[in-house]
Amino acid sequence: MADEKQKLRVLLACADSELSRYVARRLQENGKLELAGWTEDGSRALELYRDTRPGLVVLDTDLFHVDGLTVASRIREQGGKETILLLSAFQGAQVLAECSVLSIDYMMRKPLKEDALYDHIRLWAAGMEEREKELSEETRFRKRVDQVFEAFDLRTESKGYAYTVDAVCACRRKNSGLTKEIYPAIARKRDTTPANVERDIRYTVKKIWKDCEASVLERYFGEMAVRMRGRISNGRFIKAILDYLSRQDEEG
Repeated sequence: MADEKQKLRVLLACADSELSRYVARRLQENGKLELAGWTEDGSRALELYRDTRPGLVVLDTDLFHVDGLTVASRIREQGGKETILLLSAFQGAQVLAECSVLSIDYMMRKPLKEDALYDHIRLWAAGMEEREKELSEETRFRKRVDQVFEAFDLRTESKGYAYTVDAVCACRRKNSGLTKEIYPAIARKRDTTPANVERDIRYTVKKIWKDCEASVLERYFGEMAVRMRGRISNGRFIKAILDYLSRQDEEG
């Protein structure tokens, strides 16, 4: 049986009580999903949302008292980033525009079969599990990079440190150009400019190359690089770190 802490929580707010009962029963039978609650009332849906903070909120446009779009609006107003699936008999321009403004993640047209809604929820859960796995792997890799950088005796609160670690992690995920893709991506994440990212990484790399002991540099960049003692480029530095971590993986 799956650990309760690992279950993904689903809130059902659907005007079709038969559909809700069916999906609720299937969710309760699923070892990886948890029913946060179900209701036909929009006001109650908001209460359940505040009490349970589910990962997925299923909202019907035809809920009693407060309609699904209004519920979605109030969730977003509260800063909620949870996935929202909207059930609607209408998918005209007005509804689609509201969904875009409210960052509705999915829409399904009513009427729909019971299995269709449950299968969509199940597929969402599978995607979330995969994403959580990716994030977990990324977190572990970032910790490994931080451990390597401890040897360089840098100020961890500096922008250059953060940008350089970001760049190593980004280059590990994809074989992309630093200037065209990696620097702009880091700039968007850190609310700065690509030029600042490139400059601060270059400063950090230069400081490592200038101030670190030869034995430390040799461990990560090789004996020849230490003998040359020339300035290393951002790209070569990042590649050297990735090569070192790759060798560690191979050696177990």
